[in-house]
Amino acid sequence: MDPITLSTAFATMVGLVSDFNASRQGTAAASVEDFKAWLAENRHQDVIRALDQNAATLLSVKILLLEDRKSLGEQLRSLDEQLARLASGLELFKPLASAVHPGLELSAQAMGILQRLYAAGAGKFLKSGSLSGTDLMMIDGSGGGSIPIDEPQFLESDIDTLLQLRLITYIGRNGRGDPMYAFSRNAAALVKARDFSG
Repeated sequence: MDPITLSTAFATMVGLVSDFNASRQGTAAASVEDFKAWLAENRHQDVIRALDQNAATLLSVKILLLEDRKSLGEQLRSLDEQLARLASGLELFKPLASAVHPGLELSAQAMGILQRLYAAGAGKFLKSGSLSGTDLMMIDGSGGGSIPIDEPQFLESDIDTLLQLRLITYIGRNGRGDPMYAFSRNAAALVKARDFSG
């Protein structure tokens, strides 16, 4: 399989499951056979072959189709929104993500937090409060120090977005009760991709 097909296989499969789900009547779960019949009607023989040749993909699609139509639709919408947020961090895809889902883009501050962590080689940071405001401090890495906060009023929202996208993970609290977070591999990949595309 060529690299472009491999790189879009997940998106293609999710898109087809989404289209199939939207075309169904009623709310009951569907079978893989129903999905394959729909694929055949819509001339997707290559996808049928891929399902027949890969037991893990077939099982994964079967599990998706066991969900009722409404629940699957909600999960697909959530995936779509998360993908748009991630794509907004890449210059090439940002206009499309913003057009399809206005207001869902990853903020410059959120992306800046990830870029600083990546550049410093930091794997963890903490959020501490003081009389002068909130600080983000890198716990490890070669650069150490603090991460600038350009928009303090949106910091909680940006941290929540990074947590939802699993670009950072909550790892607990330090002795003073300050929350600590870890930088994820996915975040590093996003920063690298953004640096490459930007």
